[in-house]
Amino acid sequence: MEKQVKTAKFQFTNFLIRKATINIKSGKIGDEISFAFKPSGTINKTEKKFELVLNVEIKDENKQLEISVSAIGFFIFHPDTDTNDLNNYFYVNAPAILFPYLRAYIASLTALSGITTVTMPTLNMQSLGQDLKSNTKTI
Repeated sequence: MEKQVKTAKFQFTNFLIRKATINIKSGKIGDEISFAFKPSGTINKTEKKFELVLNVEIKDENKQLEISVSAIGFFIFHPDTDTNDLNNYFYVNAPAILFPYLRAYIASLTALSGITTVTMPTLNMQSLGQDLKSNTKTI
C-alpha cells in the first residue's frame, strides 16, 4: 500500500546573496568575533509569497575584520494555511531555514580571502522572531 506524501504548507524555494562586503585591515584579527543580525520581511498575500531579508554584520574584537552580508530567502505558502501557523513559519522557521546558507557563504567567503575561516556557531534563530515581526510588511 502506497503512502501519499502531502505537500508542505510553507516551502523554501531559493535564496540570493544580495550584497556582501569584506574589509580586512592590516592588523591582527582578534579571536573574539561578534555577530549582529537585522531581519526584515515582506508578505505578499496575493502571490502567497514571503521574502526574508537577513542582514548580518560581523566584526572582530580588534576591529581589523568587518563583514557585511545581506541575504534574501524566498518562500511560498499555501492559501488556506492558518494565520497562527503562518506566523510561526515566517518568524521562527524562515530564519532557521535561511541561516545555514548564510553561515556557509560566510565561511567560504573568509576561507577564500586568505584569512582564518570565520565559522559562525550554530544558532537558535528564534530570538530574531520579534524583530522580524516588527520589521515585516504585508502587501
